Amino acid sequence: MKKKQQEESGGAPGWMVTFADMMTLLLCFFVLLLSFSSIQESEFNKAMGSLQAYLGILTTRDISLFNAKMDTPQQFSIRYSTQAKKVEEQKAEKVSILALSQDIKDQASSKEGMGGSIEVIEMLNSLRIRIPSAIAFESGEYGLSKSIKEFFSKIAYLIKDLPYTLTVEGHTDNVPIFSEKYESNWELSSARSLEVVHYFTELGIPGNRLIASAYGETRPLEPNDTIEGKQRNRRVELLITLEPEDVKNLMSTDER
Repeated sequence: MKKKQQEESGGAPGWMVTFADMMTLLLCFFVLLLSFSSIQESEFNKAMGSLQAYLGILTTRDISLFNAKMDTPQQFSIRYSTQAKKVEEQKAEKVSILALSQDIKDQASSKEGMGGSIEVIEMLNSLRIRIPSAIAFESGEYGLSKSIKEFFSKIAYLIKDLPYTLTVEGHTDNVPIFSEKYESNWELSSARSLEVVHYFTELGIPGNRLIASAYGETRPLEPNDTIEGKQRNRRVELLITLEPEDVKNLMSTDER
């Protein structure tokens, strides 16, 4: 009778409870794997990194990388001041270029017959002056006209004490040249740019701030299939550039 009561009171074997717990954990594990598979790797790494940092289990390498990305107050101050200085330099460039541009436009408009023909184009840290060859030179020649010499003298007066680099570019149309002096438009455009450079040296512009370049017919502004287009392409251009280092020197001089 006692043996029969013991059999009736018995339940599931003890190992069944452990087995059920293990199956439940495995199910949770695979559910988590499935959910992680839809997470972007970068986002998962960020989350794991934050968790590791919170739990204090970052490796030495992780800590060094984390610290490397953080600016100290001194580093932040230096970086901020550097950016602020760059902004001030850009403002100084813009003010200098605009002021110089206006002065040159005033000089061009004061010369009879030149105001509407000369183009003055402001750029970020430079100024381009576009002069038709008809104003600057005789047809097929490189000698400077009297009126353009006077105009160049005014430009030299405006820039000789400023830290600018002056590049002179010679351009022509695509009409072949027939001359004993010049074999092609390359030679003509080169002779004209050199003539302008030589004249600026006579006006007191240092040679180390002057550059002569010749492009012949290779950089037209307009198609060469019309008379107007050819006239516009025959030109000499002055590119006045203010270098970044020169801006710093200019600003330090103003501060004194």
